Amino acid sequence: MNSIFIYKKIDGEIIITGLQEGVAETAIVIPETIENIPVVEIGPKAFEFSTITDIKIGKNIRKIEKEAFAHCRKLSSVIWNCKCNAIPDNCFYRCTELKKFDFTAIKRVGQYAFGESGLQEVYIPQNIEMIGIGAFNICSKLHSVTWNGTCDVIPTSCFYLCSNLKSFNFSAIKKVGQYAFGESGLQEVCLPKNIEIIENEAFSGCSELHSVTWNCKCNAIPANCFYECVNLKVFDFSTIKEVGQYAFYKSGLQEVRLPKNIEIIYERAFGECCELQSVKWNCKCDAIPDYCFCNCTKLKQCEFLGIQKIGRYAFERSCLQEVDLPETIKEVSVGAFRKCGELQSATWPHKCDVIPADCFAGCLKLTQFDFSNAKKIEQYAFGNSGLQEVRLQKNIESISNEAFCGCSKLHSVTWRCQCDVIPNACFERCSNLKQFDLSNVKKIEAYAFGRSGLTSVTLSKKNEVDQNCFAYCNDLEKIEWLSDRNIEKNIFAECKNIKEIFISDSVMDIAVDAFASSPNAEISFV
Repeated sequence: MNSIFIYKKIDGEIIITGLQEGVAETAIVIPETIENIPVVEIGPKAFEFSTITDIKIGKNIRKIEKEAFAHCRKLSSVIWNCKCNAIPDNCFYRCTELKKFDFTAIKRVGQYAFGESGLQEVYIPQNIEMIGIGAFNICSKLHSVTWNGTCDVIPTSCFYLCSNLKSFNFSAIKKVGQYAFGESGLQEVCLPKNIEIIENEAFSGCSELHSVTWNCKCNAIPANCFYECVNLKVFDFSTIKEVGQYAFYKSGLQEVRLPKNIEIIYERAFGECCELQSVKWNCKCDAIPDYCFCNCTKLKQCEFLGIQKIGRYAFERSCLQEVDLPETIKEVSVGAFRKCGELQSATWPHKCDVIPADCFAGCLKLTQFDFSNAKKIEQYAFGNSGLQEVRLQKNIESISNEAFCGCSKLHSVTWRCQCDVIPNACFERCSNLKQFDLSNVKKIEAYAFGRSGLTSVTLSKKNEVDQNCFAYCNDLEKIEWLSDRNIEKNIFAECKNIKEIFISDSVMDIAVDAFASSPNAEISFV
């Protein structure tokens, strides 16, 4: 039997480093001696990828190195009677036929020691002091774990992708490591008072998880904790102070009630919860964080009482039908209600005088808006929205580029604001906007009315125009140029249906191709 091993002699002792080529035996017993020299160690990767089915390790072995039996896909029986009480890293990695292991002589289990193995049951006795990262990860047949060890920490990725592990008793645990049960088959989780720490992603991707009882000392739900737990419909936040980023992202929550004990909520905490229909925000946290409810496509209502700030894209693509922002709100951030396709009504608070960029962009059912509490409208704030009428009074001090770009239903604009510049692309592609009173306007910037539905344009002496400001207005039939400014090319570029052009006789210069796209237009000087 001794001749089947490859080995080396060091200081009067034998270290087995592998099997000889062509060895037919599959039931292997590690001998006490070779050449009358004691065998004391099994070297790294000694039996890796071998076809052994059984291994018996006697008391003479005091050390076993990493990956000693890794990838032994036929190994089904291990007798571990050696002095070595530590299972090294990756020792039985991918031993897919190894269904059980006796841990009674073990104190330490190394990293990925049984990763992707065939273990079906694991019993951790009191003698176990330490378990390494990913020790049992991707054990797809593992269905039962009993944890009685002195080790009270479930390490990172310990039971990751153990898809048949439906339950776990946490009564002996103080800490649950990162991704410890990620994408496992857990269906219920009861976290008792003994648990002090839960790390990020602990239960992330547990698609069968439908019930969580959170009674532990840890009052912070860590980042990504229940990410993609699609069957988790309800959660009791009564013991929680902090909700981490992505904590319930893409989960199955249907209702969120946030009580006063909650002090802080981080970004995307409830993003893409496609079954979420109702939110009651009664917590101490007065800021709805960035992307908090983005893509919650069934969220129809949210109570904003006590809120002072709404973060970036907080409700983007949600199903909100009405937004009534109370006077407590001081700031609304970029894209807060962007592409809320069902939003029909929005009330803007007095203390918040800036409508931020992208705020209501793509809100196709938002047909009207009261601007009386606003001072500033930022870029694309109502771009591609359903606004039909816009009344801008003296309270408006500033309007940015593309503010109403693409509002295809917009047919009426009253411009009486302090801002006397119509910015770049402000009403571009407003195809139903047929008329516009420019009497309160000093300057019209590039593409301000590009591709709009204007049928006539009257420009007075005070109107300054940039190139392309009326470009591609195919419904434009009449132009009255009463200014003494020169008419440059491209102001009316590609306006192909102009029929009448009235030009002040004080105009000194007209570009040769100023009206080239409408060669049949009748030009008169007045």
